[in-house]
Amino acid sequence: MSADETLWREQSTPTLTALEWANAHLDFARQRFVPKVYEAKQLAFMRLLEVFPGDRQVNELRMPQAMAIMQSVATQRGNGPANTARKHLSSAWAWGTKYLTCSCPETIRFRWWTAFPPTNTPGACLPKKSSGKYSIPPKDRTKSF
Repeated sequence: MSADETLWREQSTPTLTALEWANAHLDFARQRFVPKVYEAKQLAFMRLLEVFPGDRQVNELRMPQAMAIMQSVATQRGNGPANTARKHLSSAWAWGTKYLTCSCPETIRFRWWTAFPPTNTPGACLPKKSSGKYSIPPKDRTKSF
């Protein structure tokens, strides 16, 4: 395929704005997923529209803007929510290229960069007995209720 044919195909294929793409995917997600997943997808698209204007064409989205989305979520909310937003935007991108009539470039896959490392927070660990089983400390019997 020549460069002229590629340019013609890109110009003749209708493209969607970022807001139209987000609305189409969220309409699909409302019917398909539980409310918790729908809200997570909604939040991911809100983060996308903070960095990438909703009136611009989806095929204008490039890797620097996509990375800016992930980094803003990582700094504001943490690495776990950034990876969740990455997952939801990746599935929305794959859905859009498959089911919508738009010329979305295949090069913008939100899964192409590595995930943010998990943020390990110390959890509540119970003390171990010498037998290897976990034990719960005895109740304080000096307190009266």
